[in-house]
Amino acid sequence: MLTPWHILATVSLLLILMYVVDRGVTRRRSRHLRHVAAELHMRYCPIDRFRIAPRLALTLPIGAAADVRVRDLMYGHGDRDGGGGAYVYVFTIEYAVGTMSGLSRQHVVGRVVEPAERSCEQFGQVILADQTKPVDDQYRALLAAPEPATPSPGARMLAS
Repeated sequence: MLTPWHILATVSLLLILMYVVDRGVTRRRSRHLRHVAAELHMRYCPIDRFRIAPRLALTLPIGAAADVRVRDLMYGHGDRDGGGGAYVYVFTIEYAVGTMSGLSRQHVVGRVVEPAERSCEQFGQVILADQTKPVDDQYRALLAAPEPATPSPGARMLAS
């Protein structure tokens, strides 16, 4: 017969196991993205260091997106040698869609190119990867995409 202590111990062990697995997956993803960023002479940060999410929420081309969060941020100069040019940010966007009874979290990789004489209030063009592809392929597609000559306000989806 299961006592309340057995149930508590079982549930506690399951929660600890889930936490350990989640941390392992997160660390593996961070390690991989840090390596990709280093290959491209960019920097990697697992959190939203530049507070991109509040500015991105205003220009996100996804209708009814709420609770926008940014993680796994890669950033650097657009010319890849650090000698000026535009600033490039590639990151995972997490957002909620749906009604109160059926909210679901979605994620997609996005890219923003900001001119060197940037304005902190608003981003230029937000480019989103194909959401049906794996996240790794989304990052690769956006990192390989050509940079616009002059970033313009608005957003577009990356056709791949």
